[in-house]
Amino acid sequence: YIKLLPFMSFVVKGKYGVLNSFWGKVEDIPFGERFFPGGISLDGQIRGYVDRSVGPTDTYQDSLGEAHTFRPGGRAVFVGSSELRFTAIPQQLYFSLFADAGDAWLTPEETTYRDLKKSMGVGIRFVIPMMGMIGFDLGYSFEHKDYELHFQVGPEQ
Repeated sequence: YIKLLPFMSFVVKGKYGVLNSFWGKVEDIPFGERFFPGGISLDGQIRGYVDRSVGPTDTYQDSLGEAHTFRPGGRAVFVGSSELRFTAIPQQLYFSLFADAGDAWLTPEETTYRDLKKSMGVGIRFVIPMMGMIGFDLGYSFEHKDYELHFQVGPEQ
């Protein structure tokens, strides 16, 4: 957090994570423990995308021979975010301009920062004592060239 003016601050957040298995095979890591960033996912916010929609894809063939695509989740994740926050009511209401980027990969060795999913947008936050934050974000995905509206309640991520 860098305070620029009495009513404006600059916030930068980053996250890099790797999953590994010490006692078994890496393939045995449960599906629910893998990384699924995108939207306002706890695995990494990339607003402008549908929740948990960013990361590797794989295909399988069913018994009829038809191919289906699914998201197996990543074992490595990187997400970065920067925000310019404008305070309307101190400690109660602020607006933000944000830019997010990130992705997830099947293995840590596949990590590359060339093709990160990128988005930008605007948001508003209401801070309510003993409840936390209520927030709305409108993000634009550069990949899909479309907008996505997000709603959050609880602690800030």
